[in-house]
Amino acid sequence: MLSGQHLITSYRNGKATPHKLEIKNSTLDLSSNLIQLFENSKGLKRFEIEEEVKAYNVKQITPKVIQGMAKILFHRSTFSEYDDEDPQEIRQDVFTASAIYWRQLSETNVLFTEHKKKILGSINRDTPETINDTESWLFGDMVNNRKLESFEGITPEELIHRFNIEQVQGLLLYSQKLELTFSRQQNAAFRQMMQYLKFFQLMFDIKNMDENNVTLLIDGPSSVLENSRSYGLEIAQFFPAILLLTVPWRLIAELKVPGRHRRFKLEITDQNPYKTFYQEKGIWKRNKIQNLVDRFNQKYGEDCQANLLQDIITLQNNRYLIPDFNMQSSTKNSREIQIEWIQYVTKAKIKWLQQIRSELPDNYVFAIKGKRARLGKLMDCMGKNILMFSNELTAPALKKKMDEFDSE
Repeated sequence: MLSGQHLITSYRNGKATPHKLEIKNSTLDLSSNLIQLFENSKGLKRFEIEEEVKAYNVKQITPKVIQGMAKILFHRSTFSEYDDEDPQEIRQDVFTASAIYWRQLSETNVLFTEHKKKILGSINRDTPETINDTESWLFGDMVNNRKLESFEGITPEELIHRFNIEQVQGLLLYSQKLELTFSRQQNAAFRQMMQYLKFFQLMFDIKNMDENNVTLLIDGPSSVLENSRSYGLEIAQFFPAILLLTVPWRLIAELKVPGRHRRFKLEITDQNPYKTFYQEKGIWKRNKIQNLVDRFNQKYGEDCQANLLQDIITLQNNRYLIPDFNMQSSTKNSREIQIEWIQYVTKAKIKWLQQIRSELPDNYVFAIKGKRARLGKLMDCMGKNILMFSNELTAPALKKKMDEFDSE
């Protein structure tokens, strides 16, 4: 997504307004020409494409727009990898041979190409024929020297919409907190939003809920105890999902932008020009969760099974549990265990877990990544209803937790 130098934002009266491109002839021509540039650049090195982009000028369009669009197109590009030999070892051999050659050189009136042939001929490697090939051979591991192999197509209109959305996403990386209010005129809207929040692993609380509206408070990256940058990316990726809502909504994000002393607010409603590139396709589940369920069933499938869930369990005071999957073995005393995987932890989330402990179903387990030394009090409070892991949540760890319940 766009960030840093590619963001174009107006800051006035405490409000942050991201730049938006209109769908008109000039912007359509620009996006079409840039797409064509990438489609015609297969086989070129990355730095060569970057030079062409820098040389591209359009009247009345800021270069930041061109560079931002190009960055989006670079993300849709696949560049070659250097697989044959280690360029670092090649460079070491060549530079060593070159130093020896120049120390022993007796003739000074020799063409450069002859020097090159003699230096490369002195090392025990297959060497390229041309200067360009030599550059790729020596520096093929550097990103700018990799060649464009394929480009994922996009229409000019889609590129404009993607540019506009990524301007918002870049600002959301600086969010301190978000407040999302949406209408309850459709019963499915609440469940839909719960699934999105769970999919993007966001920490939230329900500020208010009545028969008309729901207001959610979503923690920003600065609230997360670990991996705040990663959590910020989840916040940004959440925005296009909000655009899928078909009920009235309003998003207010409080921003702390680097280099600016005061805080700003970003406000967007359903009456906006943005067009999401996400599609609504049934239940949203991360591949990471699906892969874990698959590994569990492959390893223990004869004795027990894990299955994805889409349940929402209602607690008191507008609190909810959203389990990811359940586990159940075929033993006589087996009980179903529901697992909710929490990948980011905030102080507010720890407090929330402690508050709902007395309401927690006996068979409900939170799988939490974190350090035991930091979360010791939470572990004491939650008892068997917590599964701590330090690196990756694994199938054996889940099976061990299930055996703990079965042994009671």
